[in-house]
Order: sequence, then structure tokens, then C-alpha cells
Amino acid sequence: MDAKLLFVILGTGNFLILALLIAYRKTNTDPAIHYHLLSLVMMVISYVFAVTRLVNPLRVFIILNTVPLIVGSYFEAKALASISDVLTPRMDRILAVIMAAGILAYTGHAVFFDFPYIRIVILSATTLLLAAYPTISVLKKRSGSALRLLLGVLFLLICVSSAIRLADGLRLREKLVLFGPAPGEIAMFIMLYMYMIIGGMGVILLAKEKTDARLILLAYHDGYTGTLNRDGFIDSTTRAIGECAYRNEAFSVILIDIDDMDGINEAHGYETGNRIILRAAELLRGEIRSPDFVGRFGGDEFMVFLKGIDRLKFDGVVARIKSALEGAAPEGIRFSASIGAVTFDYPAGRQIDFPLIHDACYGAVKEAKKHGSGGVSMALT
Repeated sequence: MDAKLLFVILGTGNFLILALLIAYRKTNTDPAIHYHLLSLVMMVISYVFAVTRLVNPLRVFIILNTVPLIVGSYFEAKALASISDVLTPRMDRILAVIMAAGILAYTGHAVFFDFPYIRIVILSATTLLLAAYPTISVLKKRSGSALRLLLGVLFLLICVSSAIRLADGLRLREKLVLFGPAPGEIAMFIMLYMYMIIGGMGVILLAKEKTDARLILLAYHDGYTGTLNRDGFIDSTTRAIGECAYRNEAFSVILIDIDDMDGINEAHGYETGNRIILRAAELLRGEIRSPDFVGRFGGDEFMVFLKGIDRLKFDGVVARIKSALEGAAPEGIRFSASIGAVTFDYPAGRQIDFPLIHDACYGAVKEAKKHGSGGVSMALT
């Protein structure tokens, strides 16, 4: 199969994927999809001029073939960086500088000189520099899925093929035959084909995976404080109860009700009240360990699930939480919180569900408030 037929196949395949992606773009607004679409547009343009270049090797077609390829690599790097949440303005500027330098170096050489191996070196180095960091970011993300790993490996292979092609250019120099049998040229065609088949699908699915994760996060987290919301806390508590019961591991749940929030709102305004709620959430998250979790259960109510905390350990944990809350003073306003709690030292074999826990904690908070602000009460279990 000659190079002309290969570029026709690649161009046609990318055009069909581009058409499908444009249709999909209407239902998904993730930036990665937008950047990948722009990359495919550039790739299709590049393949059209690649075929033209093989028929008519004028230097203008050499430039028109390669410049869209560099721009396409730039947009694909942005798509990868966007998926990994590392596309900062600074990163975008770095990628844009690499792209511009590559285009200027390639175009300048194509206009004033005629050494194909130098053009290959410039193109390969530019592609490698554009793809390297975004590829590493995709691969090293700890919470990555199998799909993310597969896409990262694909782009790692693209980086490797660019490095091989770069090495061939430096090693063979004038002996290097463009689109010839050298390892770098063969690797380039293989990687372009794999990118056409897997790359587009991978970026689309990863963007959808990211969108789904964002929707799940919004569904189970409070938009203002970043803690779990009511549904998220109930679901997390139900799972945690099952785990603790299976291991017969003690656990405690506390309900924290900020005292006199209505009075604070009336005296100082709702914005001040909101800042107190936000500060309370920050303090609660800072006082618990990684297995434990916090949820905003109402306007000024929080619940905390504490694994491994029995009656003997409970007083120390609650004293630390109370001290943190009472020491906070957003807007110079100190506040207190009443705490109701329930503890299960040996949960195995017991019928424990969330309504039981909530009722016990709520009753304990009511009992705590009878003794004034900042009281603590433990429900009997």
C-alpha cells in the first residue's frame, strides 16, 4: 500500500469521525470535545494536502500539509490537558508558544532550504513537545479509569513514534526517505491509523466520563459548602453502617446544629450567616480523618460519620470539634453549636438504619438545647 492510498484512507476516516463528532457536539459541551473537533478539522485538511503533495511536490503544498498537522497536535494536546484538568492559562500559553515555534521553524526551512530530514526533525520535535506533558498528566491521574489508561498509552505511543522519527532524522540525515521504510516513518503511519480508530472515541468517552462524574458530584454534594448533601450523606452512611456491622467496628454519628442562626441572620445579614455556615463546614472537614465524612443536612445543620469512634473515644473527638467551632469568628462574630450524638460500640447483628440514627441524634440535640447554647447530649442505644 503506497503513501497516497494511506493518506486517502486516513483522511476519509477522520472526515467520517469528524461528521459524527459534530453531531455529538450538540449534546456535549465539554471543552475537550471542542478541542478534539478542531484537531480533527486540522487533520483532515492536512491529509488533503498530503495527497496533493504526493502528486505535486511544490513547497507550498509541503507547508500546507504540515502546518495544519502541527495546529491539530496543539488542539489535541489541549484536549488531553482539559480531560486531566491541567489546562491552565499558563499551560495554554506554553503549548501555543511550542506550536508557533514549530510552525515558524518548519515554514522558514521549507521556504529557504530543501533538506527533508530537517523538516522531519522539526515536525517530530514539535509533536513530541506538544504531547508529552498532557500525556503524562492523563497517565498519572490516580483516579484514572481503564479507558483513561488506554488513551494515555495510545498517546504515549504517539510520543514514542515521534521520538523514533526524530532519531531517524538525526541519524540518517540525507539518507532518510520521506514516507519510506525507516522505522520512524512506519511508526508514524501506524500511530496515525491507531489515532484515527481509538483517539477520537477515547477522547469522547473520557469527556463523557468526566461529565458523568461531575453530575454525580453535583447530585451528592452541597453546592455551597462542598460537603455531602442530604442524599449523599444518607447513601454514604448506609454503606458505612454495612461495612462497620460486617467488621463489628464501632462508629458514631453526630448532628451539629449552629445555635441561633435566625438571630445572626437578622442582626448581621444573611451573607454573614452564610459565611458562618461555610466556615463551620471547613472546620468540620479539617477535624475529621479520611475514612470519616461530613454532610450538610439542612440550612444550619451538619452531620458527621466517625468510624472506629466508640464511647471511650467520643468525648475527645467532640471536645476537639466544639473547640474548633467556638474558636471561629467569621466577620468577628463568634458562634456556638449544639451537638447530639449516637454511638454503636458493637454494631454486628443489630438492625441499624439511617432513620433510627437521625431520630436519635435529633432527639439528643433537642435535649442538649435544653441546657443552653453549645450543649452536648448522647442518645442511648
